[in-house]
Formats: sequence, C-alpha cells, structure tokens
Amino acid sequence: MFKKILGYFKYRNIIRENKEILAKRFGFRYDWLYGRLYTVLSIPEDKQEVLRTYGYEFLDNEVKKFLTTIDDYFFTIGLVDNISISKIDRIDAVNVLIVLRYRYKIHQAFLYTIIAIVLIILTVTVVSSFIKLLMMLINFILTI
Repeated sequence: MFKKILGYFKYRNIIRENKEILAKRFGFRYDWLYGRLYTVLSIPEDKQEVLRTYGYEFLDNEVKKFLTTIDDYFFTIGLVDNISISKIDRIDAVNVLIVLRYRYKIHQAFLYTIIAIVLIILTVTVVSSFIKLLMMLINFILTI
C-alpha cells in the first residue's frame, strides 16, 4: 500500500517535470486538486467531412490514435504504469473530453485523508498553543 502511495508522489513529480511538454504537445492541463490530466481532442476542419461520413467509428479511431500517441510518450517518461483513463466523453460532434488520472484512486484518497487529518491536528495544536500563550500573557498583565 505504501508503494502505491509513494507511486502517487512519483506520478505528480513526473507530471510537474513534463508539464510544459504535456501542455504544448498534447494540450493537457493538470488539475492539482484531484491529480488529473485532461484535454479536449478536437477534430480538425479538414477531417470533419470524413467524420460526418463515417460517424462514431472515425471519432473512435481518432481517439485511439491520440491515446496511442500519449501512451508512447508516457512510456518514455516512466508514467505508463501509474496512469489510467478516467473518462472519455463526447462534448459535441467534433470534440471529445479525455481525462487521465493516477491509476490507484483509492490510495490517492487515503493519502489525502491522512494529510487532512495531520493538518487538522497541526491546526488544533497551533491554535491551542496560541490560546495558551494569550492566557499566559493575560495572567502576566494581571499580576503586574
């Protein structure tokens, strides 16, 4: 389990290091809150006539070609084992939303839960220490 949690940090680091290439070459954006990569695949105007002729089959083939291309790139940067397809949705006739995420979603949620608990504990500690300090200052002022 810890190996998969550490894998999430590796996933984030690889994406951070390759963020510009992913944005320029494939049009990906990274959602830091949820750890997702997403893009909209648009069919160019010169291929839209073919899309109207062949319909969903052509669109599916274009999506498969795109996924093969990014899969090859992810293999070269060492990300292929840590990423999976989260969602593929048609937005309209010529645009498809593609969302990728860390493969082990449950471990990512577990990690965020642990981080939230630690942050809550630290916040309570800091607030209680601050209140204790204020009480000591008030006592000091009252004794003067």
